[in-house]
Amino acid sequence: MTHNYTDFITISYLYNELDLFSKLEYEFALDEDSSLAESYELLNEGRDLLPEITLSPKLSVIESILAYSRQDV
Repeated sequence: MTHNYTDFITISYLYNELDLFSKLEYEFALDEDSSLAESYELLNEGRDLLPEITLSPKLSVIESILAYSRQDV
């Protein structure tokens, strides 16, 4: 059976977001399809160029959430 793997699936694979069956199926396809392997390499290189960032909410947002959680509903 032929599959059309999209960039979305490749990105999901790169970020380890595929279930085990899909991951194994994708890895098999990588070995068999040179154009898919090329697409994977390009997206992987692009991911490596992205800066690593850490996001966190402002302290006032956390305090608001905690205050709301203490309220009687």
